[in-house]
Amino acid sequence: MARTQSANYPEIKTAILRSAAKLFAAKSYANTSIGDLTKACAISRGALYHYFDSKEAILRDMLREHIADMASRVAAAIEVSDRPELQLRNIIRAVTALNAQSKNEQIVLMNDLGNLAKAEQNRIRALQNRIVDLVLSSLRSIDRAKRLTPRNRKVFTMLILGMVNYTYAWYDPKGPVGPRELAEIAADIALKGFACP
Repeated sequence: MARTQSANYPEIKTAILRSAAKLFAAKSYANTSIGDLTKACAISRGALYHYFDSKEAILRDMLREHIADMASRVAAAIEVSDRPELQLRNIIRAVTALNAQSKNEQIVLMNDLGNLAKAEQNRIRALQNRIVDLVLSSLRSIDRAKRLTPRNRKVFTMLILGMVNYTYAWYDPKGPVGPRELAEIAADIALKGFACP
């Protein structure tokens, strides 16, 4: 007989993913055992397997949810305005806000994606590529000086994304500069450095 789900199943599953992200970010996916996970989540091995059938399933769901959330926020950021400069600013705000609250997930994405099966890596990379395409489209909309070329467009796009995606390496959201202010600084650098002729 199949085990029934508790009323708070989604919350428990999310809590497991958050605890696992913290552990993977600190120890790496490869160096984290099921025992480490059960201890960090304060649940039994059987309970853990009720929510995820393997350690890889935890990593898969964690990264799927993180990158899908980012792609969704970027798409929504563009929909807020029809002004290209504001669209790019909103993209930067959205990605900065997500990364400020999901530092561990971003670390795991950068370091441990390769531990998933190739097909799953490709699914996640497809979502990453969707984000890159949206940022590039936004850059094209403000490119009055015609700086973008087939040779350099990826460089410009990844520089914009790199400003906000690699903050996990040095940025403290509880420090003197909050996530909103950081996003405005990054957006100013992007817009003033790129959009001005």
